[in-house]
Amino acid sequence: MTEYDFDKLIYFSKKEVEATGAKIEDVSFSSLDALDDMRNLLGEPINLIKNGMTTGQHKSDGHPKGVAIDCHMGLYEDYYNVFKVALSVGFNRIGIYWNGSMYSYHLEISDKTSFWTGSKNPGDKNWTYGPLVLDPKDM
Repeated sequence: MTEYDFDKLIYFSKKEVEATGAKIEDVSFSSLDALDDMRNLLGEPINLIKNGMTTGQHKSDGHPKGVAIDCHMGLYEDYYNVFKVALSVGFNRIGIYWNGSMYSYHLEISDKTSFWTGSKNPGDKNWTYGPLVLDPKDM
């Protein structure tokens, strides 16, 4: 991305991206543009997570490539709607995490498609992962 790409976005600023620890030139415009579209469709604020873009420790190689974003929506709990909207704007690697008090999301544009869940184990910092199981009649 460049500084001028932010003129094309409605909801996200250079300052917000930099607050995650990311350098704007390392972030894919298409990913942040999709997140901006998602925010518009949901009508709810989306918060970028510190070290949830190009910095931090991640299992996904999408983060250092600038195509993956970790975010949360505070106490907004309709994770299924978030999933559907994320798919509709182009994210195709989606993780839904429950940390005991709220949901957070891994959203990535990739040549691979995968969906998973994660939950924090009570009393420690470890996560348990599993497949995201969806009922096809709801799709």
